[in-house]
Amino acid sequence: MAPVGAFARFCAVRLFIAGVVLVFAHDFAVAQTEPSTPSVAEKRILEAATAGDFVDLQREFPNEADRKISPRFLSDLLTGAIPTFHPHRNGVRFSGAIFDDPFELSNARVPFDVWMVRCEFRKPVNFARTVFSGIAMFDGSVFQEDANFDSVKVGHIAFLRDTIFEGLANFNSANTAWQFDAKRAHFKNGALFNGMKVGQVAFFHDAVFDGPVDFRLADIGNNFEANGAKFTNKDTTAWFAMKCGRKGYFWEARFAGPISFVDSNFSDLFIGNEKSKGGSISSLDLTRCAIERQLKIQNTEIGDLIAPSMRVKGPASFVDIAVTHSADFSYGDFTTVDLARSSWPVDPKRFHIQGISYKYARADLNDERESHKKLLQLARQSAFTTDVYRNLEDLFSRQGYRSDADAAFIAGKQRERDEYFRSGEYLRWFGSLMIDGLVGYGRRPWRASILCALLIAFGCFVFRCDRMELQKPDKDAKAERQYNRFWYSLGLFLPFVNLQADNVWKPKKDFTFLRHYMRVHILLGWILIPIVLAALTGFIK
Repeated sequence: MAPVGAFARFCAVRLFIAGVVLVFAHDFAVAQTEPSTPSVAEKRILEAATAGDFVDLQREFPNEADRKISPRFLSDLLTGAIPTFHPHRNGVRFSGAIFDDPFELSNARVPFDVWMVRCEFRKPVNFARTVFSGIAMFDGSVFQEDANFDSVKVGHIAFLRDTIFEGLANFNSANTAWQFDAKRAHFKNGALFNGMKVGQVAFFHDAVFDGPVDFRLADIGNNFEANGAKFTNKDTTAWFAMKCGRKGYFWEARFAGPISFVDSNFSDLFIGNEKSKGGSISSLDLTRCAIERQLKIQNTEIGDLIAPSMRVKGPASFVDIAVTHSADFSYGDFTTVDLARSSWPVDPKRFHIQGISYKYARADLNDERESHKKLLQLARQSAFTTDVYRNLEDLFSRQGYRSDADAAFIAGKQRERDEYFRSGEYLRWFGSLMIDGLVGYGRRPWRASILCALLIAFGCFVFRCDRMELQKPDKDAKAERQYNRFWYSLGLFLPFVNLQADNVWKPKKDFTFLRHYMRVHILLGWILIPIVLAALTGFIK
């Protein structure tokens, strides 16, 4: 019987321990489900929210310890889990609260406006996928650690004016129905807005971004305004590959590192300084960027301007800018381009405008002919392709400046000749050089005409009567009086034409040089006259 008694005592002890555990578990569960007694500050928030008032906790509770709010209270307050709380239509509005513990409100729904102004969140906060039915305001608040607003939805306006994010600010896929207002906000350790959507306007005036910035795939219904914003990180690219239904403003914005608008779509885009020069951008990437109406980049210095395959349907202005290292506009599509008072790289390897198309371009605001000269100089500075000069020729022709169009054509052929020399095609280089010198590639036929006239005049000088004799002296003696050195020189020089003078006269035997030059004179005519005719008829191009 002793073993049975021992076993019974063992079972009794085990049952007692299990009972104690169950009691503690029940008490813990009750403690978790039952709301704790609110602090004085929390009671004040409840009172103000019920009456529809705004309460300034810092003014009413100067002692910091009295302003500390528990995350549990705030969560219950915002989600309607406090049975005795019936929110006013104005929602919950307070300032100066301090949160010492992590705050979790993911996947919640807040059915009223929320103002948490000048609050301190000293631990990570999580609003991921939270739905705010009305206004969500965090003006002047400080998030000392990471703030997660991933996929948050705001039914009206999100206010983050003067807000400080000391940790990572994550607004990826955030959706704001009306406005997202982050004027003067300070993002110290990265700001993520990938896939963000704003129904109307996103404001980032005078905001400061110290860490990485990512607005890729953002969709802004109206304006994106970042005038005066500062991007202080030199090592990372600020990404703005977004869609913006109206205007993108970056006037007086400062960029310590590269900025990218690759694959962006704006109605209007403004970068640089609106009125006076100042500031610089190390690298501005506009690759495949589409501008529906107007582009203005002005009054700034840019290290690398990268814009291949860019498309601007309205005016594109690059006025008063200095591109110091490289520029690439290859295969861009523009309606009008304004390059007045701007400077560009002089190394052709760093300046690419091949494949570019436009209807109108200018490089001087006041003088069209001066503009043509500057545009042609820019073509000379760029990497060589024949289409660059052909586009200029077409532009000048459409404007009625035929001589400028010819100058553009000739400049293009001269660059082509230089390429022959660099590639070792010396025969083609020499032929191109001769065509240029004689007839300006068909656009200056008067050059060869002047040379022909000089040669005929030289013939008049050397084929004087005292140096000539009759081919057949026994013929009519009156032929001596009929000699005319002009007709003789012209008759020798013109191919396919026989003026008969050279059949009657020839240089005297003792003028050996003159007899040799007579043959050279004939040969030069056979060379130059066909070239002049080919240039006049457009055969040489």
